[in-house]
Amino acid sequence: MSASNDLFLSYRRADKFSVEPLLAVLRARGVRVWQDAREVDDSASIQQAVGTGLSGARALLAWYSAQYNESRACQWELTAAYCAAQADGDPRRRILIVNPEPHSSHVHLPELFDQLHLNAQRLLDDPCAINELAERICVVLRDQVPATPMGELRALMPPHWLPTMGTGSTRFVGRLPQMWELHGKLLAGQAAMLTGTGGKPGVALVSGAGGIGKSLMAEEYALRFGAAYPGGVFWIRAYGHTDDGTAMSPAQRANLREAQLLDIAMGMGIDARDLKPAQLRAAMVHQLDQKGQPFLWVVDDLPSELGTEALGAWLAPHALGRTLFTARTRRFSHVPTLHLPQLKPFEARGLLTRGRPLSSDDARIADKICSVLGHHALAVDVTAALVARRGLDDTLKALDRTDQDVLDLAAQFGESLPNGHQRHIAATFLASIRQLDEPERDLLRMATVLAAAPIPRPLLVRGVAAAQGLAEDKASDRTDLAVDRLLSSSLADDAGHGAITVHTLVSRTMRFADGSLDAFTSWREHAVHVLTKEMSQAADIRRHANLQPWVEHARELGGNADDLAAVNLLGLVACYDLERGAYFLARSGFEQQLVSRPADT
Repeated sequence: MSASNDLFLSYRRADKFSVEPLLAVLRARGVRVWQDAREVDDSASIQQAVGTGLSGARALLAWYSAQYNESRACQWELTAAYCAAQADGDPRRRILIVNPEPHSSHVHLPELFDQLHLNAQRLLDDPCAINELAERICVVLRDQVPATPMGELRALMPPHWLPTMGTGSTRFVGRLPQMWELHGKLLAGQAAMLTGTGGKPGVALVSGAGGIGKSLMAEEYALRFGAAYPGGVFWIRAYGHTDDGTAMSPAQRANLREAQLLDIAMGMGIDARDLKPAQLRAAMVHQLDQKGQPFLWVVDDLPSELGTEALGAWLAPHALGRTLFTARTRRFSHVPTLHLPQLKPFEARGLLTRGRPLSSDDARIADKICSVLGHHALAVDVTAALVARRGLDDTLKALDRTDQDVLDLAAQFGESLPNGHQRHIAATFLASIRQLDEPERDLLRMATVLAAAPIPRPLLVRGVAAAQGLAEDKASDRTDLAVDRLLSSSLADDAGHGAITVHTLVSRTMRFADGSLDAFTSWREHAVHVLTKEMSQAADIRRHANLQPWVEHARELGGNADDLAAVNLLGLVACYDLERGAYFLARSGFEQQLVSRPADT
């Protein structure tokens, strides 16, 4: 296959005026350049540009200005090109970095790229400099860059995700050095020469405080570096931290892991009926071996108390897999670990203000807000919604006001948050929840009794309908408005397909703000009722695809059964497993149902 273009131009649209003179000279010399005039940041649009433009180009030319790192699209294009070129050996042959700045401190790439920067400082006011740079690029294209397109080296369409495709976030900021370091750790054997990192190949742990952005960074990494994993991206939740502080038993966690592995295996097309856990893994190993492609295996939120021996059960089932763990702990010292720091001050300011330009006075106040929050990613993101409503000055004053509730919540958070900043982070979480109306608070109450997993929209709607005695169409409108408010307040995240997720720190704050357990007991009852009605279809295998987003929540509520309704829900989950041939899970569920059934029934 011949290349349709020589270069794919990766640049910020704000730099269009600066880069146009160089493009004009390159095109006059016969260089074919693919250029996208749109400014996009959503996953689908970026993937389309990468899939169509980058696949047909021989090399990527990055106009790496000081603004380049602020573009999610630019970083995605660069990492996709890197991963594709890496499959051909040395990725530096196909990536040309043009730096128009007088320094290179803003450039984040594997270290051996440093010697390859093409200087473009004098371009705007020196036609000779433009011609010299164009000539250097032409020489590189002639003598260094292979004639084949990058799409021939590795598929640049997004890999298949199981159980569902990640979406990342357009609000994601920073973490570029950490992403490159993480990639080096995961591909240590293959990429050691280019990244300067070592360690055990194929396994890495991202650790850090709660709410610092570990899960989102893992998801963003999987999206941006997806071209390195044509065998797919597999995502498993380890449920390391619950919002109510209750500990999950090893048996419960093992069952949740095996249930997720079963979902993944079935998503791979494996006939998993009557397979025991060891047999299921063997079937997955066989298929992964047949496919013969590297894949990414993400295990999110490992519990701190997990032992070294138990960690092995969570590893990728095949040597072609790279295992990425996230956890709050650094206890797993034998695993190459990347400790995620707080955001840098300028990154936190950009997140707080959503990138708006600020006066010097407003910038000073914004920096003060970020500083008292410890540049904590979730806290800054939540506070951004307060800033949009109240302004910078009033928000800072609100954070400085300390009442007993704030101190008590900060004490509850304890070591979950950066030391010395718990009080201000607690203040912003409480202030954000207190400014919600009852419909939004109701959704958060419901989220606190469900699993720490994406909550499908129909579950929210039917829960609201049951709790408020509303017709489903009216509950639908009420839910949609409440979800929009939660998303705009950064108290929930869009999980795609209408589903939302709520961070455990937000759920804990909601429990604290309500004080009484009565409201949560009531919402738990409504959730059990709604889930029971939906799971009553478990005996019909044709309904299982629709039931899958509900099952994790049914397992959560049934697994902590303390009344007859929850015990019955547990039995329906066991029926679901029985019908799809997961007999080991079904047996465990039925046994737990017998043990949990109230004595007088």
